[in-house]
Amino acid sequence: MDEQHRLIGFYCTGSSAQVPAGQVQGAYRQAGLVDIGLGLHSQLTGRGLGVGFTRAVLSKVGELFVDQRQRLTVASFNRPAIKVYEKLGFVGRTAFDNGVVKFVIMTREGQDPKDPGGDVGDQEPSRARWGQYMAKLMKPSPEPPIESPQIPKARSIDPSRIGELGEYKLDLQLRQFAKPYRYLNDVLLANPGSPTGYSQVDHILVTPYAIFVIETKNYEGSIRGERRYAKWLINGKPLMLNPLNQNHGHIKALQRILREYRGIRYISMVSFSKRCTINVEDHLRSVQSDELIVYDLKFTEYVQRKIALLKREVVSPLSAEAIQTIIEKITANNVVDPVARAEHVQKARGIQSHP
Repeated sequence: MDEQHRLIGFYCTGSSAQVPAGQVQGAYRQAGLVDIGLGLHSQLTGRGLGVGFTRAVLSKVGELFVDQRQRLTVASFNRPAIKVYEKLGFVGRTAFDNGVVKFVIMTREGQDPKDPGGDVGDQEPSRARWGQYMAKLMKPSPEPPIESPQIPKARSIDPSRIGELGEYKLDLQLRQFAKPYRYLNDVLLANPGSPTGYSQVDHILVTPYAIFVIETKNYEGSIRGERRYAKWLINGKPLMLNPLNQNHGHIKALQRILREYRGIRYISMVSFSKRCTINVEDHLRSVQSDELIVYDLKFTEYVQRKIALLKREVVSPLSAEAIQTIIEKITANNVVDPVARAEHVQKARGIQSHP
């Protein structure tokens, strides 16, 4: 996070940085390496921060995993990221695919070569405090980038918005789906049936076979709930509104603006961090259901398994043109007014805290 407590990026290590399909195919069998996954906030990309951000992450990982070679996995179409990794000394070793996207596994030996044109100086202090270093690295440039009026500015992270980290982790996985699959993040839609008047959808994935409506949760501890209950338990206390009910409202808002696509399937997914233990009914963990509770590390795997079933069930898949039209309709209805968004968040907090 930066000095204003805004999320600028994240990283993870170990199995959480591996692609499930690669695990199944044995792509990570070589021992003695630490896997790294990382992502930079989408509104900070294209500003020359990639090398500095990645180097900072690698430096921190190097302190935590001494004398271990570093390995990362990147989608083959993500050429900007591959160039950054090559600049820092990574070399492509092998590749695999998950049936939709091809991935490249890259490793590096020792420290990265000096970057003559990098966005952080070569005299970077190795023992600098992590938070200070990241804040300095991500200090906004004097001239902010031009932003699309349809995309809201980055929001400050409030402790009550505890799902935000999970949103960015899923965004990284959603980027791996190639066309004609399309996705949107953080969509606010008018919803007369909602107490706040709106539905705020974390992620929407539009595929030829269904629209996946995704809610992310980043709770820690024990999560227990049943489909019929209005509130679920967090560490034994009824603190969380039933997320499937939340998604049901989101789906109603989408159906309202996509009336001409009455035959399309909607898949409700709620993704939880591995920081918690999920205790829910078995059918909510089965891909046979159109309502799914999953761990974020298994999100891509569940989507792929669900789509494999849908391919056998859906008679008339959406064309690429229809998917584009749906994306455009959702984007046109996305409420970007900061005042309306702030009012919605405030009302939602009041509903969440009401006994």
